[in-house]
Amino acid sequence: MILHIADDEKFIDSVIEIFETVAPGNNIYLINHPSVDSLHYIKYRGLGLYVFNYNSTKYKEVINRPFNAVIFHGLWGYKYELVNQFSDNIHLHWISWGFDLYFIPPLLRNLLLPETRRIHFNELKRKDKIIQKLAMDYARLWNVLNMFRYGELSDYYKLKKALKRIHSISTVVENEYLLVQRYLTKKISYLPFRYGSIEQFGKGIYNEICTEDCILIGNSATYSGNHLDAFQVLCQTKISNPVYVPLSYGDKHYGQLIAEQGKQLFGEKFHPLFDFIPLDEYNQILKKCGIVVMNYVRQQAMANIIVALWLGARIYLRPENPVYQFLCQNDFKIFDINHFEIECSETHENLALWNRERLAKFYRHDVILDLTANLVQNLNRS
Repeated sequence: MILHIADDEKFIDSVIEIFETVAPGNNIYLINHPSVDSLHYIKYRGLGLYVFNYNSTKYKEVINRPFNAVIFHGLWGYKYELVNQFSDNIHLHWISWGFDLYFIPPLLRNLLLPETRRIHFNELKRKDKIIQKLAMDYARLWNVLNMFRYGELSDYYKLKKALKRIHSISTVVENEYLLVQRYLTKKISYLPFRYGSIEQFGKGIYNEICTEDCILIGNSATYSGNHLDAFQVLCQTKISNPVYVPLSYGDKHYGQLIAEQGKQLFGEKFHPLFDFIPLDEYNQILKKCGIVVMNYVRQQAMANIIVALWLGARIYLRPENPVYQFLCQNDFKIFDINHFEIECSETHENLALWNRERLAKFYRHDVILDLTANLVQNLNRS
């Protein structure tokens, strides 16, 4: 039996579908949330679903049951402490989401580009500026101060401590495992897993190709999207294309700031997306966006990128982004944001034909099921 430690997040339903296909009835999904009725993203209501607050007695009763393995879907906050509550003979596996990795000081300090860094710094109070500086550039000192003030380790050191008990990890793209080895620990094995297939992500547009050249920027209202810097790139070319910017989750204040700046720069062509949109409706917007700009330094928005590749969009990424490196290494046709241009000789049909062949090797549903079956086998025999 495998215990899944998770939260009410968008991808958990696809996780449940995959694991119940591969190992039906052999999973417990323990969701940190007040009640089933108040779940926002998770729609599954079948066997094996338990929904309690992590500090409740019922939550603790579940984690004290006998399990072969525990999968942490993301590792942060309360999960650092949970790691220590399982016996040594249980295999602990971390499926990294990205933000639970990129907050560590060596990576965090490079995530924001100049314009975004400027507004982020301006938004911080003086005390928070000092805290951020300490946390990023003087991690050991910040940990000592954290111990003195709060009586606990900083999150960076909590993660490093937790990893002494974690046996294995899956990352969104394989390149991120190298970051874990370089900055966190070499004593952790890699087991591949992917959170969904193109059939799941591409709901409603599986047989479609981009129909227009609208522009999509980012996937959320997060500073790591470097939206203002992306706007500068667009403004260096004369664009008349509609610009869509998803801002439905993340930092509401930042999202509002981006919406205001976007309206000033692009006028009526600018379309901020503040409301959560069902996947099939969102994919219809993606189908219109033949130009996708993801100005992340870190891995983020992978599901959006996969669908855009499938649709034949021209995707502009930063070359330092592990996703760009992963896609280049596997012969996908993608574009460097440093050489952004509106006109391109590559048609959406040709891009779709080329990239779909490569996507199938990594994200076709039967490939995802095989990866999951191998993961389950490895976890159960440990």
